[in-house]
Amino acid sequence: MNKVNAFINRAFDEKVDSSGLSIFRIVYFFILLCFIIYISEKTENIYIISYPFYYLFSSILTLWFISVYFLILGLFTRFFSILNFIFTLLFFSALMFLEIQIGFIFITFHFVLIFIPLSKTISLDRLLLKLKYSNTTFQYNPPVKVSQFYYYVLPFLVGVMYLFFLINVELIYFRYVAIFISVVMLLIPNSFWENLFSKKITKNPKLLVYYDAECPLCVRTKIVVSHFDIAQKIEFKTVQLDARENKNLDSISIDDLLDNIHSVDKKGKVYAGIDTYIQILSSIWYTKLLSFLFRIPGIYNLSKGIYSYIAKNRNTERCTEENCGYNPPTIINLDEVKLLKNLTFLDLKIFLWKVFLIVNVVVNLCLVIKLK
Repeated sequence: MNKVNAFINRAFDEKVDSSGLSIFRIVYFFILLCFIIYISEKTENIYIISYPFYYLFSSILTLWFISVYFLILGLFTRFFSILNFIFTLLFFSALMFLEIQIGFIFITFHFVLIFIPLSKTISLDRLLLKLKYSNTTFQYNPPVKVSQFYYYVLPFLVGVMYLFFLINVELIYFRYVAIFISVVMLLIPNSFWENLFSKKITKNPKLLVYYDAECPLCVRTKIVVSHFDIAQKIEFKTVQLDARENKNLDSISIDDLLDNIHSVDKKGKVYAGIDTYIQILSSIWYTKLLSFLFRIPGIYNLSKGIYSYIAKNRNTERCTEENCGYNPPTIINLDEVKLLKNLTFLDLKIFLWKVFLIVNVVVNLCLVIKLK
């Protein structure tokens, strides 16, 4: 037991990249989304719904679908994780044909997901944090490290899910998928995810974008585009410091460069205004189709008019220490908060996880014995 305690303590102390957890979030909840669709199509044929939920079952599935969709995006993750748990609880309360073991395992797993940091990377939550704490003088990058412990507990719980899914024919959809996720989480080293999603400036970017570094809207645009530009095909440069180093922009006045966002591609062709945004969409592989949409006559003209209106009415006040002064956010590390004289929040968290794992093992053993 002492060795187990020491192992858990070391796992909590060791910090690793969280990209693997984010990949798990996207893959798992996408599978769950497909499962909800499958359930909604088969409900009338194979599922016996208890009376209190009969007329609400379709609404439960619809709201559950929406919650899972937001979890895939990583938007308001904690809130929708709670909703996901609630809808899971309602779902298994509504169905009468399932063995109680299946519902217990599923509900327990979704309850645990509430407390696991699944949106540190590859999420819209991370983008919202960047926008909240950044301005023209400072760009905030939220931390991406999490405890190694979460990489151990997730495969364990998914493996338990798989074990009990074997006893139910209707949930065959999850069998091999659960094994796949467990193997991915266990065998792929954290360094792989860290290297895959680490931000590396491309030596030869596909597009150079010049923006007004003293314009709050322009800075926010840079943050948003950089967040979605996973392959780093776009490089942002400031008009104030970098514009005159590019000979392709010599014929354009500084005022014009400040008034409209400009870009230069590999061939030296210059784009301005809405055409720059079209090039940005074209440079990111998963938004390339949207770039063709915005080139369609009519849509292009409408987009150009909207851009011109926003560009003319944006805040153009130059930043000074008085109006753009910035104090970096004070991020409280909850793990270091002292609850008692000799008890920190981290100590309490480790203790509660140990209790949960012990209870989970005992209950699952009882369920296995009952099945036999």
